[in-house]
Amino acid sequence: MEKATKGHSRLLYSSILTTLLFILMVFHAGKVQSQIVTVNSVTLNNPPANFCTNTNLTISGTLSMAGFTFVGTSSSISGFNITVVVDYSFSGFGIPTITPFSQVANLGMVPVGTYTVTTVGQMNGNPTSTFSSLLVVGSVGCCPAVASFTTSANSLSACVGDFIVLTNTSVGSNGTQAWYENGALLTNNLNYTTQVITPGSHIYKLVINGATCNDSTTQIIQVHSLPNIDLGLDTTICIGDSVVLDATSANVSYLWQDNSTSSTFVANNAGTYWVSVLGVNACSGVDSMQVDTMGCVSTGIRDLDVNSELQVFPNPTKNTLNILVPVKMTGKKGEVKLFKLDGSLIYDQQILSLDKTIKLTLPGASNGFYLLQLTTVSGKWKSKISIQD
Repeated sequence: MEKATKGHSRLLYSSILTTLLFILMVFHAGKVQSQIVTVNSVTLNNPPANFCTNTNLTISGTLSMAGFTFVGTSSSISGFNITVVVDYSFSGFGIPTITPFSQVANLGMVPVGTYTVTTVGQMNGNPTSTFSSLLVVGSVGCCPAVASFTTSANSLSACVGDFIVLTNTSVGSNGTQAWYENGALLTNNLNYTTQVITPGSHIYKLVINGATCNDSTTQIIQVHSLPNIDLGLDTTICIGDSVVLDATSANVSYLWQDNSTSSTFVANNAGTYWVSVLGVNACSGVDSMQVDTMGCVSTGIRDLDVNSELQVFPNPTKNTLNILVPVKMTGKKGEVKLFKLDGSLIYDQQILSLDKTIKLTLPGASNGFYLLQLTTVSGKWKSKISIQD
């Protein structure tokens, strides 16, 4: 009886050991041998693929166990080869269970061509399977014409009187285009240059034509007013008198002809006085005054408060100049003179009837500052201008 009991115990221990070994083998298979991501198919979403939209692929396959965690997809392009990785992670033990999966990989905008796509199934950063397929990317549905242009305006900002150069940098055009400003057609030339004379938002639009389609783009340039500066009409003072020239304005800086920077300047002698004013938007204005003297009883210092209403642009200029004439002067006879700052006359033009805008073509004067004088029966108006190549 004792021998039978011992035999029975050995059989029981052997059975338990076999069961434990089987369980360990199952756990081992679930942890190591069955952690596989298998890619079975790769399909293109919304075919056909084209170069102007994102290309998305749907990746389908099976996971060897339930409970895998999706990490994400990634892709890279080298020549005409595309590698796509679908990555999962897993930790712990489990019983093998075939589980289907489907994930989408966004390749972005892929250039035209025929590509070999290698899709890699990956577990914890290690490849477990690969799948090869072809991807054809074409141009159907895409417009080859892409409109673009650059502007000379710094940070899309300009001042009244500035010239703005718009340069066409488009691709895929058949050579025809149209420029618009605030909805109005400007020109069909390749590029466009304009002088802005009104403050506010100027919306420039370029439309280009391709072989089968067209494209457009816009830019908004903000044009700022010039600082409001007016020293008044030329004046005459008695010998020994002084006159206060006042250029005071809000949020500006000043530079007078002697490099002083106050908002006012006291003129004691005959001569031409000028001030340049710089505003917050980097727009500047210049005004000048001719002070003459005469033998009379001195009365000390006096102020000036006269509005000349005269505007001159562009300033600085190269060889053309526009003068906005006050309404009260239009239709009258006038004379325009241009002086060097030493007083020598280099330009003189008689005008029988002044228009609202006088357009002048200046002689070949060298770079520097000059004094522009407009004379009518109503008086004299002067402005300092700068000529630059």
